[in-house]
Amino acid sequence: MKVINTTQWKLHPGTLAEFLALANEYKKTHERLGGRVRMWVPLAGGQPSSVLYVIEHEDIAAYGAFMKKLTVDAEYQKLAKATLERQRVNPIAEMTASTVLSEPWIPS
Repeated sequence: MKVINTTQWKLHPGTLAEFLALANEYKKTHERLGGRVRMWVPLAGGQPSSVLYVIEHEDIAAYGAFMKKLTVDAEYQKLAKATLERQRVNPIAEMTASTVLSEPWIPS
């Protein structure tokens, strides 16, 4: 059963290019550690000017292994620290939601 971790970001005006560049850096790290990254932009409903950043995992065990790797990965820790410092000075986006979801089993 697949597991996904989503974060929803409300972008500040004029920050899309900067947000996408930063998301690409996170994507490289997250995929190196075993996740599959996708991004979504609402076309209808949801929050205007928002982006969903999604990391997909094969199952709960893969999600757990991924999260464990994040806690000790030096590259990720450096990126996260730099992002927090940047957000304190001049934020480019605000996280409005964070969710971990599992795919339900539906009998055929």
